[in-house]
Amino acid sequence: MFVVGTTNPTTEGQPETEASSMEARLRDRLSQLREEFANGQSQLLQAEARVRDLRETLLRISGAIQVLSEELGESQEG
Repeated sequence: MFVVGTTNPTTEGQPETEASSMEARLRDRLSQLREEFANGQSQLLQAEARVRDLRETLLRISGAIQVLSEELGESQEG
């Protein structure tokens, strides 16, 4: 009689080798997804920081435009 791997059935009815192989693949995929999620969160934080910085820059530029327009006696547009 030839026996390859373990023949003890798991709760899913698969031999242990198939179940452990499936579990290993699922754990690998879970690890990958967690890493991708962490990377996505990091990128989102960076993007939000860039948006905040850009808003602050635009606010400063708007203020400078207003000051210069008033100095030149122009009416403010927009």
